[in-house]
Amino acid sequence: MSRLSLPGFLTVYESMHAGLLTANVAVNFDLMIINMFAFAAQDLAYDLNVPFVIHSCTSVEGVFNLPSWIPRGFDDRTQDDLKDSLFARLDNYLIEPLRIAFYLGPHMLELDRLRRRNNRTTQGIHPLFGNPVRRWQDHPILIPYPLALEFRRAYTPNYHFLGFVLDEQDSHKVSDESDEIDIWLNQIHHIDEFIVVIALGSVSVLNEHTWTAIVDSLTLLSNMRMLLAIHDETGRNFVTDLTSKFDPHRVLVRSWIPQQRVLHNHHVRVFVCHGGLYSIGEAIHAHKPTIILPGFGDQKANGARMRAQNTSVVLQRHSLTAKLFAEAVQSLVHNDRYVDIVERLKRLHYLSKSEGGGARRAAQLIEGWARHGYTHLNTLDHQLPFWIAHEWDIYDTLSLEMTKKSLENEQ
Repeated sequence: MSRLSLPGFLTVYESMHAGLLTANVAVNFDLMIINMFAFAAQDLAYDLNVPFVIHSCTSVEGVFNLPSWIPRGFDDRTQDDLKDSLFARLDNYLIEPLRIAFYLGPHMLELDRLRRRNNRTTQGIHPLFGNPVRRWQDHPILIPYPLALEFRRAYTPNYHFLGFVLDEQDSHKVSDESDEIDIWLNQIHHIDEFIVVIALGSVSVLNEHTWTAIVDSLTLLSNMRMLLAIHDETGRNFVTDLTSKFDPHRVLVRSWIPQQRVLHNHHVRVFVCHGGLYSIGEAIHAHKPTIILPGFGDQKANGARMRAQNTSVVLQRHSLTAKLFAEAVQSLVHNDRYVDIVERLKRLHYLSKSEGGGARRAAQLIEGWARHGYTHLNTLDHQLPFWIAHEWDIYDTLSLEMTKKSLENEQ
């Protein structure tokens, strides 16, 4: 996605920068709330020393030298995982930057050129040098994430998860298509039947192997019904052909479903999604266990956090089999575990709503920061040992390895 998106953001960099600079001369900004990809706005705020807040920011900032203890979002590690494992920190410090450089390198070099040409303050801007963490350490980063409390510990101090900010869908308006889906959902033939809803987004495209594994799991669980929302026409046609051997009562394939409404149906027991923020939010809002098939970006990290909450099973697309999928479904719908997961999701939902929702929490954080500063918002559970925070363990390990190799060569 970043490879697809970054060229567009870079194209508008100079026009955005010039427009904001002109507007600032006229009104003199007191605070800027900036999208994660609005690089020109971020750089201008930093250049003019205007306080700013980053909105909708994942752990990937487009810089290569983030400390080893900050998850980058390309893998399934949380900050707690990185705290506990030197090997994980080494991988995050060395391998992940190489992956980012491989995928985003040319675009980041172009971004660096634009930044240096349009801003006075260049130190720390270069994606390969400087200290971007020090540059951002006093700026809150607000994430409209479905969980307001539990997941906040998985990031560095300036990340704040706001709670539910889902757009409300009007459940009173019923189209012919949604009415047909409602009828299918409520046609239960046996008391032990349950429905699995599969919606993997409009961007991610699954290969035929993965779809075959999912559909074939119907042969292993006779009481499972399946509703599939597949935006991709090629994939939808392939799955429609696969499912033609089953009774229409057991499987329904559509290009779109009213997702929030469907998930609140009491016959739906499991939601299969890609691990995107809003899909997870909708699952928690509806108190539905999830099977997550992560694709790109922050989806693997989101899946890891949901798995850590014991509310989800995370499966890999490339190695998925019908047996693995069926076992994952069974593990979630088992009566005792299902009740436990639903209670966990209800608590997470309540904790988020009790803070007043995402908009109120964002306003409270920004106002408190403007009035009282930001240092007091860094809680104790985010503090790291000195040697981890400053990468001493990484440098010591690399130095020892280099010394060892040097001694071996001398011998």
